[in-house]
Amino acid sequence: GKGPMIVIEMVMTAAQKKKPNPEASSRVMKATLSSGLLTFKAGLYDNCIHLHSPLSINDDHLEKGLDILEKTLKKA
Repeated sequence: GKGPMIVIEMVMTAAQKKKPNPEASSRVMKATLSSGLLTFKAGLYDNCIHLHSPLSINDDHLEKGLDILEKTLKKA
């Protein structure tokens, strides 16, 4: 359906030349799913997290999803 799509690319640190980090995207995807947020892993190296929300999402659901994502990314 219609709605925004956000992609977050997971990479190593600058010291590691920002190489793709598929392990981090897997950790994020599993953690968000266990918290009730469905994400998709994609990209050439499976190091991208895709977020798709419906155009009709309400503010409460959006805030809850963003809170889950923020907490998960801080741990990754």
